[in-house]
Amino acid sequence: MRNLVQRFHIMRVTRADNSFMVQAMETMRKSWTDERLDDLNLRVENGFKRVDEELRALRTEMNTRFDALQRTMVQLAGLMIAALTTIIATQAGILATQIF
Repeated sequence: MRNLVQRFHIMRVTRADNSFMVQAMETMRKSWTDERLDDLNLRVENGFKRVDEELRALRTEMNTRFDALQRTMVQLAGLMIAALTTIIATQAGILATQIF
């Protein structure tokens, strides 16, 4: 068990490492001006609008295709009912001629 623990090197933040991280974050914070944040916000907002438009177009296309599929299925069901009705009428006619 001890060998297993020694194999793992656990990194931890020390005070020396922490001061470097604080300096790096402070530098990044100073470089992000309000104007840059506003530009980023506008780009993100435009990106979401574009995605919304694409999803809306995709939904419209899918609805059109599902409507066409449903129409085809209804037509096929009607054709099958007509065929079965014809078969039943034919069988009934054959049976009637056999009996009388």
